[in-house]
Amino acid sequence: MKFRGVSVKRVEAPLKRVFRGGTFQVPSHCTIIVRLETAWEINGGSR
Repeated sequence: MKFRGVSVKRVEAPLKRVFRGGTFQVPSHCTIIVRLETAWEINGGSR
């Protein structure tokens, strides 16, 4: 799977770090996650 050319592996590492550190409440991180979810929906989600 790819988000507009960005490989999921590239995205997973920082996201895991974000969730492990509990910093998912930080607005900037929330924005990134929301963008990923939006891209996921745009791409069909189940692909």
